[in-house]
Amino acid sequence: MISRVDVTSDIWHMKSDLFRSVGIAMANPITEMDRPSLKDKLRYYLIFGRVLGILPIQGVFQRDSKLTFKKFSLASFTTLAITVSMGAYAMFHLVQGFRKKQTTAPEIAWACLLPSVYTFGTVYCLVFLMSGNRFCKLFSTWKNLSSLHFPVEDTTFSRDVGIWIGMIFTSTFLSSVSWPFVQAHAGWDVRSGYPIWDVIIFILSLINQYNSNYIDVLIGIFARAVYGQFKGLREICKKIVQVNGRIMDANYYGDDAVFWEFLVSDHGILCQIMEVFKEFLSPIIFVTYAANMFWTCLVVLFILAPIVEPNWIYKSYSIWNMLHMVVRFFTMSLLAAKVSTHANNFAEILEQCPIEMYTRKVARFERKLQTAKIAFTGLNCFSITKPVILSIVGVLVTFEIVLLHAMPGETGAKNFEKLYPQRVACQFECIFDAESNAVNGFDLRGPRDLAVTVVSKSGLFVMSHINSNVFLTLNPNPSIAWR
Repeated sequence: MISRVDVTSDIWHMKSDLFRSVGIAMANPITEMDRPSLKDKLRYYLIFGRVLGILPIQGVFQRDSKLTFKKFSLASFTTLAITVSMGAYAMFHLVQGFRKKQTTAPEIAWACLLPSVYTFGTVYCLVFLMSGNRFCKLFSTWKNLSSLHFPVEDTTFSRDVGIWIGMIFTSTFLSSVSWPFVQAHAGWDVRSGYPIWDVIIFILSLINQYNSNYIDVLIGIFARAVYGQFKGLREICKKIVQVNGRIMDANYYGDDAVFWEFLVSDHGILCQIMEVFKEFLSPIIFVTYAANMFWTCLVVLFILAPIVEPNWIYKSYSIWNMLHMVVRFFTMSLLAAKVSTHANNFAEILEQCPIEMYTRKVARFERKLQTAKIAFTGLNCFSITKPVILSIVGVLVTFEIVLLHAMPGETGAKNFEKLYPQRVACQFECIFDAESNAVNGFDLRGPRDLAVTVVSKSGLFVMSHINSNVFLTLNPNPSIAWR
């Protein structure tokens, strides 16, 4: 029987290039003073979140200090102030939206835009205020990796995270910088006449924009950290175990079943760490999935049915904004789905376990892989797996197809004429005489290909057509446009 010390002290003498070939390197023996520190790897990103005001956490600026959450602190008050401001601004625009009558889908979408934007931003900040202690617990729980029998040093983690952060926030920065330029060329003047108020709203919108991107990137970073450990454990054990189920180096391991118990134990530790991350991220994942699906549908609607006359600058910015959102959302989703993929990908190794080493612990481990769903969830309503991502894509595509079919009835007359020029037979101004039921002297009561129904004598009337190329735009004024 071998001890844990035998494994963790001798395995480091194996050739390191064996593991670097797959991007995973074995770490040196870990002591109490040299534990894996997720905070050190994400220190600058945590500082960025603290500057944005979404992280009510203390200790991010000091390298050696512990992350803490206090309700009565400058960090908490900053996040609370941003939360209240966004919530109040969302309510203001919600009331404004109800005061104006919206009839078409683009008008309703524009009315829902700002209330929904700031409502989601408010929810994000509230989650961090209510779960600040859980957020700090993530980094303390990560230190449990020091108890692994096969510790993994994820050498590509910093590189992947750097690329992920740089790509998303470079696009976000360029988007925020170019937005005033797009407004100017589109003829939008959103100034209220009060410079101080305009500055406050500009800062609030900027914070909300960056916070939305920060949340999606944070979910992707945590998912990358967790699945990197599962992947590393599998690669290490796969290199150790031969095809016939025996240990690669008999001088170190022999034919003892302890290796398989170590594998089960390490996987259990990683699952416990993942559950802590899952507990904190679950409400955030639920909200961000709702927000991203809503934004994707909304942006496509604005591209297909713009409220203002679009120019090439507006179209280019809209397409860029949509691509940014889609790439951010689905990259985050794929990273989160890999947690489930790599956590359940140990069946190939267990198949090589000899029957004499197939203990009760190994049997329970195999049943767990077959029955339990190890994955990030959104409030336990759905688990993030690749089939779920495919289902989301199907829902979005279905919505866009329905939207495309509904567009002719929702667009303006000018866009309608461009889509269906053969159906626009004539267009002229006409005067409706309520006393004689005539338009420009032509009696509408005679036999013709147009059935007319007069609703009232006040000038409001409805015309229904039968096999006709003549269309009517209703207008409460005596002078109406007949098409």
